[in-house]
Amino acid sequence: MKRFVSLLLCITLLLALASPALAARKRSGDYEYEIRNGEAVLCYYHGNFETEAKIPSKLGGKPVTEIAWGAFGALWMLEFVTIPDSVITISDEAFLNCTGLTDAYIGKNARYINGNPFDGCTNLYVIRLSEKNEYLELNGPALYTKEPYTLVSYPAQCMGTTYTIPEGVTGIGDSAFSGAARLKTVVIPSTVTNIHRTAFNDGYGRKMNITLDVSNNPYAKQYAIENGLKYID
Repeated sequence: MKRFVSLLLCITLLLALASPALAARKRSGDYEYEIRNGEAVLCYYHGNFETEAKIPSKLGGKPVTEIAWGAFGALWMLEFVTIPDSVITISDEAFLNCTGLTDAYIGKNARYINGNPFDGCTNLYVIRLSEKNEYLELNGPALYTKEPYTLVSYPAQCMGTTYTIPEGVTGIGDSAFSGAARLKTVVIPSTVTNIHRTAFNDGYGRKMNITLDVSNNPYAKQYAIENGLKYID
């Protein structure tokens, strides 16, 4: 009996602790959000049958500064998304498995991207970036963070078969090349010293059928060997 009472008390306490977080979740139209430190975090999008999402710059009267993990997960009808200037943080896998997504626009203040927000977006043709964005950059089709200088997302449906990462880049992020089935060769410069273990996964947890040109990078050669990837040295 004592054990039962203790268990009941633990469950009650957990529910009590969880209830403020649940109560904080609000909804405006198709957008579910939370207010954190005076800013809105977009937590979930309910527009399951919409083909275009223009994320609002404010929710609940507060600026939308973050898109949470999985906020737009598995929306197969979504084709276009516009991320407003208010957004500073785009979480890893924010658009996970949005297989219909072809075009994504990122506003001028997006700065923090941890991992590939477009992981599993197998029909993504283009990532567009505000010309006023000072924190991110596009090199060819691929999206990079400037600090640290890291490749975070290569569109899965980009037409090229070879991509050369520019000199000066130091990292290749989590699932950066996810689903890029057209790509056959990636040239890795001497400056790359950090490659995430899933950087060349195919989106299903398997290694891509890809060749790494590591002729100028011993670190990348060792990475290819350890991860069972073909390489040119």
